[in-house]
Amino acid sequence: LIFLCGGYTVTGMLGKNFLYSQSLREFWLNQNKIIQPILFTYVYAPLVAWGVSKIGCVFVVFFASGLYHVYPLILLGGHTWSVVLILLYFTIQPVLMYVERELFYVFDSIVPVRVVKWVKFVWLWVDVFVPSLMLTNAIYWIVMG
Repeated sequence: LIFLCGGYTVTGMLGKNFLYSQSLREFWLNQNKIIQPILFTYVYAPLVAWGVSKIGCVFVVFFASGLYHVYPLILLGGHTWSVVLILLYFTIQPVLMYVERELFYVFDSIVPVRVVKWVKFVWLWVDVFVPSLMLTNAIYWIVMG
């Protein structure tokens, strides 16, 4: 309702092809279609206008997204370590995207295309889910611990 009042159209949260993403960048571009325009308009665009580097802007946008995700946890008095781990998950994603870009720039030129597709697919899902599983496990042990 708040988004509608603000002039935003409410659509599905995930892009149609996020499961078939070929890179972390593509994966994250297909996530949370409701929040992305807000982060772009109020975080990314002003940072670009102020002359912040692209990687710096992406890092701040992911950090802001992390803050968005932990805000309810903070309001409910969640464990500090849970908040820190969730923010860490979001702030590590731009680093992984940068590593991916540099790694596959070289990798694409020396490895057959079929192999590259599978390696990229495995890389993507390891980058998304391994930190997520580690985060979930750590939060469980903090809360239950």
